[in-house]
This record gives sequence, structure tokens and C-alpha cells, in this order.
Amino acid sequence: MKLFETIKFSDDTFHHLNFHQERINTSLKKLNLNRKYILKDILTPPNTNETYRTKFIYDKDGFSFEHFLYKQKIIKSLSLIDASHIEYSLKYLDRKDIDILKNKSDDEIIMIKDDYVTDTSIANLYFLKYNTWFTPSTSLLRGTYQKNLLENTKVKLADIRVKDILKYKNIAISNAMIGFFELKEDIISNIKHLE
Repeated sequence: MKLFETIKFSDDTFHHLNFHQERINTSLKKLNLNRKYILKDILTPPNTNETYRTKFIYDKDGFSFEHFLYKQKIIKSLSLIDASHIEYSLKYLDRKDIDILKNKSDDEIIMIKDDYVTDTSIANLYFLKYNTWFTPSTSLLRGTYQKNLLENTKVKLADIRVKDILKYKNIAISNAMIGFFELKEDIISNIKHLE
């Protein structure tokens, strides 16, 4: 079973390595794998100063990594989709169940598990109310950037049901590559429901 990390490289720096390292260590422990992969000793930077997405793949047998030139995906719309069968508590390389759900939408999905909002297919979610950003306590996978925001009290955890979404003013997303990114304001009132 292979796992992976997506790590941002820009300005001669691998960003948030401490959070990625912590997730790797936790994942190896949960899987009872007696391995250690120390990112700061393993990763070598690309030979350019542009922004790259570094994909670090690892399992019990070893690791590999590749750099990919990064281009941010623009999210124009969101669709709710049932993801009750999805289990993604670790960052598995095999994402076929999530990809199947994603392929049902023209743009990006919000995965719903037992009537609770979780994540999109590529990012954690945030909802704005009373000038405070809330992130679902029911995230499938706690993201490294989400963890950073929570630890620095920039966002708060909340139980967010489907029926609660329209009580919020706006939506933002985060992942290791984009940081925190607020979506266009009318996106929340135009969320579609998929079967």
C-alpha cells in the first residue's frame, strides 16, 4: 500500500516540511511500518526557481519522488456528492474511489459523508460566517495546510451538515500547493447536487 505527499517547492524552499514529515511519521506508525523517511535529508530541489509540485511516494519497501511544474486549477463550480463509502484517513496513492466521484462532475466536488461536509477531491474546505472561517471537523484527511491554520488559530473546527452550507457567506479551499484560497462569492449559492 503506497502513500504519498504533495509538497510545494518555490523560492528555493520546500514549504511546510515539518507538517509533511509529521504526517509521514504518523502514517508509518499507523501502518506498523518500521521505516523512517526524513524529507529534509531525501529531497533535492529542481534546477529552477519556478513553482513545483513535488510528489513523494513511499511504502514499506522504499520511496521515490518527482517534480512537476505547477499550474493552479481554477474552480468555477462545486457539486455535492455522496462519499459515504470513502475511507481516506491516510494519504493513499490509490485514489480511484475519489477519482470515480470526481469524474461525475464537470468541475469540483464536495464529498458528503453521512450528511456531513468533508473535503473536495483536491483540498480541504472552509466556510465563512461572522467573519470567521470554519473547517469541517469531518474532513476525510487532515491537510498539512489545514493543520497549520488550525494550530495558528486562523480557522475553527465545526460540524457542517449539507443543510448548513447556505448559512455561510463564502467558501475557501486549502492544500499544500495553493495555501488558503477564497473562491468567488457566488459559488456557494450555485452548488449543485449530484446523485
